[in-house]
Amino acid sequence: MLTSYAHFIFQAIAKAYEILTNREKRADYDHFRNRPDEYFQKYGSSVLWSYAPKSDASIIVIFFLIAGSAFTYYAQKNKWQTVANHLIKAAVEDASAREGGSTESIEIRDKALTILAERKKKKEEEESAAATNKTNGSSNGSTSSPVKKKKGPKMTGREKKEKEWDELRPICIELVNQIDDFGAGFRKPTWQDILVVKMAKWPYYLTCYTLWWSKYAFRRLRKCELSEEEKEVLTKNAVGEVTWVAVSEEERENMIKLELWKSTEDLADWKEEQEMKLAGLSKTRIKQIKKMRKRGSAEILEEDLHME
Repeated sequence: MLTSYAHFIFQAIAKAYEILTNREKRADYDHFRNRPDEYFQKYGSSVLWSYAPKSDASIIVIFFLIAGSAFTYYAQKNKWQTVANHLIKAAVEDASAREGGSTESIEIRDKALTILAERKKKKEEEESAAATNKTNGSSNGSTSSPVKKKKGPKMTGREKKEKEWDELRPICIELVNQIDDFGAGFRKPTWQDILVVKMAKWPYYLTCYTLWWSKYAFRRLRKCELSEEEKEVLTKNAVGEVTWVAVSEEERENMIKLELWKSTEDLADWKEEQEMKLAGLSKTRIKQIKKMRKRGSAEILEEDLHME
């Protein structure tokens, strides 16, 4: 420690001697000794800070637009893929309405079964033709009895079902991939889903939204009756766009007649009834549950989960 301190002192003395014996350095020393601000500007400012290079704002904006466009594109693709995976699973496993199946999944399963039967029939015909050609070729030489296929162990019911699922799955995937739009915004991404295109449409949508609700507020001030368009929009906002698109025209008309936008209690009761229908409860049991809940409370029991 003492050796290093003595070395530091020696360097300081040598530096001082060098400056004081040099005319130019001695003149600078005398000048800056009483002017510390000038010394700091000349020797110290660059040590404490330095200006960062200026970034081009246009490059940053372009980068964020590209990143945002990529994000919105893949987000839309993920929305479509989620519904597609659910539909494939329901079609392959022949799911009921209570298990997440739908009319669309049943149609896809029927098509897949037809295609699978045709492919099996075609494969059997090709194998039969190949066997016939092989038999004809061997009959010109030595005759030999056809080799019988060895039967494997008998498959259980579960194994047969899983085998059928494995055969149907690639066909169902092909059929579902042909569907570009499931409705309610669940569709394959296109150039219209890019962020830049959406941003260009924002002023148009905002203007339409403002005009419609301004017209609606003006009609309410005049105490006019609700038009069919207004009833439809209010019902759609109450039940949600996905539910609105999924149901039939008859069910939409029924929802409008119920005027679900007026009361949150009526809307909650309606949603609860739809959930019970989806669970497979019979109409009689739904009425019983409603009556029991008006009196007190009623729970959905496991034996109630059946289709009519």
